[in-house]
Amino acid sequence: MRSTASGPWQNDASAARCGFDVFDAQAVRSVLADLDTVDGMSAAIFTAATGHTPEQVAEWERNAMTFDAHEAIKAGLAHELTA
Repeated sequence: MRSTASGPWQNDASAARCGFDVFDAQAVRSVLADLDTVDGMSAAIFTAATGHTPEQVAEWERNAMTFDAHEAIKAGLAHELTA
């Protein structure tokens, strides 16, 4: 269903035929700024929680790292494994 919200949403006929709305450039910049804020906050949280450097945490985020249970414990992201 298409959004009827006003503001950054633009009513573009070709976009409507494809079933999506189009953001204007300012709306996209605003969303990107919000994502940068969230990235910085999550990096600070993981740095504080794990004791790893901000550079290490940023590398994990850039590489979309995943950890199994044992790796998470070793990285300081988890404290124990329970059955």
